[in-house]
Amino acid sequence: MARIAVVNDDTAFLTLMGQLIEDEGWEALSLREGSSAYEHVKREHPDVMILDLRLEQPDEGWKILELVKLDPETQDIPIIVCSAAVDDLRLREQWLSDHGVATLLKPFDIDDLYTAIRLALSRRRQPAI
Repeated sequence: MARIAVVNDDTAFLTLMGQLIEDEGWEALSLREGSSAYEHVKREHPDVMILDLRLEQPDEGWKILELVKLDPETQDIPIIVCSAAVDDLRLREQWLSDHGVATLLKPFDIDDLYTAIRLALSRRRQPAI
């Protein structure tokens, strides 16, 4: 079963996302505190991470994103940035593209969420045996 980590500081959003993810047969890992999200992701190594950009601090999501993508132990985890911060996403569009980070703008259609997750799961690198 695929494990999907959702990093967001909105409890209602985490609850909704957990239900949607589990309705599709995946396991949801809800991470409310951005300050500890990177360590959880590093330890749990989910199959996909859905990350909001604006957490406790305005740049907290970007910091987590950079840590995950630049760490050799976690850089293979596909990330979907799920945010309403359109201007921020446009400013860093090239970096996101260079690092294979998908985006899902809020508000989003549930089918678009499922499509983004399935695409991320299909693109994840398989560990070497």
